[in-house]
Amino acid sequence: MSSTDIFLHVSYILLVGASLVRNILPLRVLAIASGCFSIVYDVLMGLEGAILWEATFTLVNVVQVGIIINEKRKAQITGEEESLRQRMFGQLSVVDFHRMIRTGTWLSTVTGETLTTQGQPVSRIVLITDGAARVEIDATVAAYCR
Repeated sequence: MSSTDIFLHVSYILLVGASLVRNILPLRVLAIASGCFSIVYDVLMGLEGAILWEATFTLVNVVQVGIIINEKRKAQITGEEESLRQRMFGQLSVVDFHRMIRTGTWLSTVTGETLTTQGQPVSRIVLITDGAARVEIDATVAAYCR
């Protein structure tokens, strides 16, 4: 194995490592590192066409890392929202929870307010974060939701 081949082997080791990672940010960083080693190999071997493709691969991943970091920076949630995320949506990352919560509207209701009516189209999804709701079917109490 020549010293030039080391760049190719390191590139593939990093690419295999990226394939084993489940978190997208480390995956992209390993892919960028792999692309850089591959570009060095391609330059040393004089593979102009491969340089273009590896540079494209690496650039796409650099842009995606920038997008991910920007999303993480923007995903600011309140203490109340973080409490809700931990209690009911703990499997979601802060970024994914931020996306979800921004699609809805926080509402406070008064006791006795009707949230939806049997037989009518549902106009909204209601998530009760504090308090309780009574579920009635044909004017009979069927359940309580907390």
